[in-house]
Amino acid sequence: MVFEKKRERALKKFEKDLELRKVDKELVDFLTKFNKKKDCFTTSSCAGRILLLKTAKIEKKQPKAFVFKSHEKVRFEDVEKAFDSWRNDGILWLKLDSFILHICCRNMETAKMVLIAKERAGVKRGGVFYFGNDRVMVELIGTQKMQVPVKKDGEAMIDKKYLEYLVKKANEKLEINKTQMKELLNELLKI
Repeated sequence: MVFEKKRERALKKFEKDLELRKVDKELVDFLTKFNKKKDCFTTSSCAGRILLLKTAKIEKKQPKAFVFKSHEKVRFEDVEKAFDSWRNDGILWLKLDSFILHICCRNMETAKMVLIAKERAGVKRGGVFYFGNDRVMVELIGTQKMQVPVKKDGEAMIDKKYLEYLVKKANEKLEINKTQMKELLNELLKI
């Protein structure tokens, strides 16, 4: 019964997030279909993103930490504009985050099916991160990542040519991420 209540709560939150356009558009179709399954549902997701992120000197994420964020390929000029405008204390990072899915499963058998789907899709990272009487939580993560400090205390640590190269690499890695994610989503819908 606890599983059903958690499922109901998560699906209500998903519907609200859909209305508020907080769900990555690339995932909407998949999440809508997947969350109709009776033995599993998603609790959080991200399709992958390129961002400029500010951290304090002790490198903890700060409130309103996103200086720039996109779930799509980016233009160098857009990143450059955000890069040039940031003049605060702390460190500014150019990051590529890969896709991530958190899936709540009714039992270990369902979690095993999720992990088999991960293997069939060729996704290397993922596993059970919570196991209890009421549910099993599985995390699936892409491997395409990048994290480079580009400014410190408002001063550039790299030149524009290198920043342009990093943006190009981030776009390439985001495309690889999206290909891997699509394969995973297709396998997950088969369970």
